[in-house]
Amino acid sequence: EGPCRLFFFHLLTKNISLIRILENWCYGDSGVARSCAGLLADRVDPVWLGHSFEATIINEVKAYNHYLQLRRPLHYYRYNGGYEVDLLIETRKKNLQQKARYTAIEIKSSKNWDNRWSKPMLDLKKKSLGELTQLIGVYWDDKSYTTSEGIQIYSAEDFLLKLAKGDIFKAAN
Repeated sequence: EGPCRLFFFHLLTKNISLIRILENWCYGDSGVARSCAGLLADRVDPVWLGHSFEATIINEVKAYNHYLQLRRPLHYYRYNGGYEVDLLIETRKKNLQQKARYTAIEIKSSKNWDNRWSKPMLDLKKKSLGELTQLIGVYWDDKSYTTSEGIQIYSAEDFLLKLAKGDIFKAAN
């Protein structure tokens, strides 16, 4: 949220009311950023497209969490070796009788899911001692399936439908 505010502050310094609205709303709308940078007529860069797709999925999760007032903490995880997990959702709080539960989501702008992208989630699951209970991959293709390691791979459309039904925020046992 910080870089987004800074970006819009530099571009829109004369429109303070718009900046205040964007501070409360903006999570990094890449289409708005492209437009403000005057890049709408330029060819879309594949790297930008990947960041845009990731931002769109994360923004949908944030919006769902906010609008339904679930107040579930959302995290990004990166550890030694450069591995990262795009999104961790705390689906159940820790208390005296039970561990916290998390869902890990990896987002890729690709028509084919590469199993190498699952490795960071699988490694984190081993380290989590049972707290990471749901592993999800989201990508561009139109088919959804479950890998042999139990990772649910969803097309973006299927993921958004599951999100809308509340399935993504449920604590898996």
